[in-house]
Formats: sequence, structure tokens, C-alpha cells
Amino acid sequence: MPHYWLGMVLVIIFSVQLNWLPAVGAGPGGSGSWAWDWEHMRYLVLPAITTSVIPMGIVTRTVRALTGDILSQDFVEALRAKGLRETDVFRHVIKNAAPTALAVMGLQLGYMLGGSILIETVFRGRARACCSIPRFSSATCRCCRARSWCWRCSSSLSPPGRYRASLDRSAHQAKLKQ
Repeated sequence: MPHYWLGMVLVIIFSVQLNWLPAVGAGPGGSGSWAWDWEHMRYLVLPAITTSVIPMGIVTRTVRALTGDILSQDFVEALRAKGLRETDVFRHVIKNAAPTALAVMGLQLGYMLGGSILIETVFRGRARACCSIPRFSSATCRCCRARSWCWRCSSSLSPPGRYRASLDRSAHQAKLKQ
């Protein structure tokens, strides 16, 4: 399920049907200023939930499966047989589950950042969407120029081995046909 689709469903439920939260905008009256009050925070609730709900489910499933797997290992039974309290056993389980869980969280952070552009388009936010989306279609974007430069450099390098020989042969045959 894409992030932006969930955002549209949440807008329909909480803004159109229930009229609890604003559907679009960056602040009351379209203001760009920010304050830590409910009137301004209302505009963040739907985008924050939309951005975090899908990665939260993936991370939760991963951590649950990891802890279940670790709790069934022999060292946990040995720790309990030693007489360690459950909080100390929990600390050992967390130490073993942390690397994999943090790796999954890092991957989900990348997906969240990529999906935030579409989410801000759905909610008409002005933070990154209005700056990023025009750049994607622009040929003068630094990222696009860097990517095309890397492609040109990698394609200008001579390919190794038999592939190079077959390219040379096909280029020679093309010259003979002309």
C-alpha cells in the first residue's frame, strides 16, 4: 500500500467525513509562521501518521520476529536458570536484536524520505515537495547532471575481456558495411 494512498484515505476519513483535522495546508490561514499550539499542530497530524504508519508496521513485525527467535535460543534459558531478573534477560535480548532492527529502521528511513515528497504533495505542504518535484523534471538538477556524468564516464571506459573484443569486432563490421 503506497504512502500517498494511505494519506488520501486518512484525508477522506478525518477531514471530510469527521471534520476533525485540516485536509491541506501548512498552517492556519495559510501562514508560513510556526508556533507550538494546537492550531498549528493540527496540520502535522495527518502527514506524520501517513509517513510513519507503514514503516512502523514493518519495523514492529521485524522486531517481534527477532525477539521471538532470540527468546527461543539456549542462552536465554541459561540466563534464566542462572537466576537473572527478566529485565536483565530483556537487556541481553535487546543487545542481540538491535543490529538487525537498526538496519531495518535505516532502510525504512530511506523509504520514508522518498515517500515524504508524495505525501507532501497530497497534503499540499510547502517543505520539500515544492522544491523537490520541479527538480526531478529539470535537466539542470545537480543530481541529474551528476548521474549523467557518472554514466558518461562509466560508458567511456573500455570494457574488459571478450565483451570488448566483440564490441571491436562489431564496430569493425559496421565500418566495412559503410
